[in-house]
Amino acid sequence: MPNIITLFKNGWTFVSERIWQIRIGKVDKKQGFLLKNLRIFALSVKGFNEDNCLTKATALTFLYSLFYCPYFGIIICHSERHWIRKKFTR
Repeated sequence: MPNIITLFKNGWTFVSERIWQIRIGKVDKKQGFLLKNLRIFALSVKGFNEDNCLTKATALTFLYSLFYCPYFGIIICHSERHWIRKKFTR
């Protein structure tokens, strides 16, 4: 049974190098469709890593949480006041 590291290395070599050497016109329709989609996925992952999208998305999420947290606090505070006022004025 092959080692997992060997399988990973072979898969990485296929996706990074060999996939671009296969001519789509020389394989049947199903394999060509799969090959096109695999190429698109490989380019997407490569672009995602090169643009540091994960870091940018993390920073954007952090900034939006800093922006919205005070508003949520104000909403909760006002709703509690309203609930307390309703409860004790009966």
